[in-house]
Amino acid sequence: MVKERDDVEVGSAGTAGIDGMPATREAVAVSIEHGVDISLHRSRGLTEELLTDADLVFALADHHLTAITEMDAGARKKSYLLSEFADGSQEDVPDPIGAGEDEYERVYGMLERFLSASLGRILMLAERKAARAGA
Repeated sequence: MVKERDDVEVGSAGTAGIDGMPATREAVAVSIEHGVDISLHRSRGLTEELLTDADLVFALADHHLTAITEMDAGARKKSYLLSEFADGSQEDVPDPIGAGEDEYERVYGMLERFLSASLGRILMLAERKAARAGA
């Protein structure tokens, strides 16, 4: 979605604080079916430094927003439930760990839908930031 842009950086971190774990076999298989190779992905835990450096923080579930706020109360103003940012809903994206590929496929579809709906707004915010920096 934003590979060709140099003004948007995307990262991933989990509120469970687990570093270095590979994506599950099911996640890799489903992603490859959609033309995305995550086989080299490794988990990393969310840190205050990552929150400070981020312009936007997306949580997949409401309890993630709670964890973000507990880690850095100031980060709450730039943190959103992904579904809320995408379409105003309050829909948690479930963690498919332990489920079969069908659940991973369902979650992939949710992520694709919410991220596609968010992309225009994300790019608009990136362009505004770049314009302010260039002014």
